[in-house]
Amino acid sequence: QRLCAVDAALLLPRPRMRHITARPRGCPPMLVFLLATAAAQEETPIGRYLAYQRRALDEIGGTCAFKRFLLKHDQNCAGVTDRPAPYAPLSTARRRLQQQRCIRPLFVTGCGGSGTHFVASFLAATRKLGKVAHEDPSPTSKVLVSWAARYGPALLDHQNMYGKWGVPKQQLRPPMVAWARHQGRAPCTYRVVAHVVRHPLKVLSSSVAFGQCVECWLHVDEFTVPPMAQAAPNRSLVDLTRATRLAILGNRATHRARPQGGRAWPQHSIDSILKGFGLYWLAWNAMIERVADFRFQIEKADYEKLCVAAGASIEQCRAGVAAARQAAATFEKGKHGGDTMRVTWARLDELDADLSARVWALARRYGYDREPPARPS
Repeated sequence: QRLCAVDAALLLPRPRMRHITARPRGCPPMLVFLLATAAAQEETPIGRYLAYQRRALDEIGGTCAFKRFLLKHDQNCAGVTDRPAPYAPLSTARRRLQQQRCIRPLFVTGCGGSGTHFVASFLAATRKLGKVAHEDPSPTSKVLVSWAARYGPALLDHQNMYGKWGVPKQQLRPPMVAWARHQGRAPCTYRVVAHVVRHPLKVLSSSVAFGQCVECWLHVDEFTVPPMAQAAPNRSLVDLTRATRLAILGNRATHRARPQGGRAWPQHSIDSILKGFGLYWLAWNAMIERVADFRFQIEKADYEKLCVAAGASIEQCRAGVAAARQAAATFEKGKHGGDTMRVTWARLDELDADLSARVWALARRYGYDREPPARPS
């Protein structure tokens, strides 16, 4: 079938372009509309960052340094020199990677709020895999389940320099700072990296409700590649990450003043966190996709597949998973309060239609329907 003749200029976003008024001869109106929409989307601050990230990951996503950063084992990477710089042009600095001696079977990772507590509890309950750790990167564990675990030195010259983000030291919690530093220097690589995803409305509801862990957001600021708050090619992203940080700090002060519990964030805080974590969900999933061996939905996880990936036999895994299902009602889950603060597509559309469209497009690619499915069981 003959393709219509489309002017190449239509494919290139321009800073001042808002509408396409002329239609190339032979092109259906819907195609022109789609081209115009794509161009307009890339003009948005989030669109520019994601396009920039895509180019960066195309350049460094296959390097040994990036794999080491995301804890993916590659037997061809021992002692390789291919460390890219963390900022544009992403190819100016190289350093010899350390010989990797701590190699373990399985790393399960995703975004925060994706159900990692449940996955870790379920795998541990099979009693077939040895030690299963949640957010505790350690050579003593065969299986690690963590949204945050990375090896910062593979890509970054400085990690956990919280002062540069403008957060007063007295507003940080020393145990959480220690937690973040521990996550950022994970000692092992893993033969299999499994990418856990959850319906984005559930992730965002959980993130907004939790909404007071500034150390968690600083970890996101630090370990997003390329960094949203420094390498983004537009000032708006710096402002967005700062607004998210300030909203989380404000929520922490509110929560500290109400030790009896309860979360009632002001609307401006909710809006900032929604936008910041929406971008985080897009950016971190894009990073993980580059190294993951397979992806699964938490709502219908194949735990036998995860168990086998961790090194047990299929017979052991069938028995272990059956036993774990009997105990599933008692498993620890992240207590973030997402059921009490539900994010809707209508709210996302109202807040930022471009962000909402991008989140929905990725959710659909991950196999989700518009509304969230039932809880995992």
